[in-house]
Amino acid sequence: MTAFSFGAAAIVPTEKVLAPSDAVGLSPVGEGPMTKWNRIVLIGASTGGASAFEVLLRDLPADCPPIVFVLHMPAPHVKRFIERLDRTYDQSVLPAENGVRLLPGRVLVAPGGLHTAVHRVPDGFACVEVAGPARHGFRPSVDDLFLSAVGFAPNVLGIIMTGLGRDGAEGLRQLRSHGAITIGQDRASCTVFGMPRAAAELGAVMHMLPLSEIPRAMCRFSRTKMPGLPYDTESGIVE
Repeated sequence: MTAFSFGAAAIVPTEKVLAPSDAVGLSPVGEGPMTKWNRIVLIGASTGGASAFEVLLRDLPADCPPIVFVLHMPAPHVKRFIERLDRTYDQSVLPAENGVRLLPGRVLVAPGGLHTAVHRVPDGFACVEVAGPARHGFRPSVDDLFLSAVGFAPNVLGIIMTGLGRDGAEGLRQLRSHGAITIGQDRASCTVFGMPRAAAELGAVMHMLPLSEIPRAMCRFSRTKMPGLPYDTESGIVE
């Protein structure tokens, strides 16, 4: 069963404030004005993912593309993880709770115990918490996040990072086949190369990049509306 709640009570009020020009949502491709970001970023990770995600936040701008992150982490630890990230980094880091909108500079981390999905809303995109069985033994599941966005894949940049197993591989494959740009973290920079390898074996990964290159690629790809563009790891230029 999917629970929807888009009321004000579902929005966490205490967050870092962006400049007014940045505090706007994204419109689906071809359906209205755009911010400088034309894609939302959906990320999944497991073993080693907490420290890898901190590298991303450290190297991303404060007004980064809207991010939703699923990490295989025991529920009691997720709240403290979110609070520490919000204290440490420039972005606004919040739980991905019902009705919380995806905005530039906002990083939403899936709470434990429920799946996290992303749905379209009239002025952009918002998170939805979904009650359901564990997938691949996990709740939240990376596959559930990715699969929720297949209907608007051209607005998505999907990233699969370090982790054991294959959670997220099929979801990333479907995102790519429906028009998303997809990235995998490379073997050398992974703690465990299981999840990116499983995704690559399905043909889901368009760009396999070292962790140090992913923040720059995120920003480059999130600005473009065109799928499948090459990425030069030397210059970071999308040609």
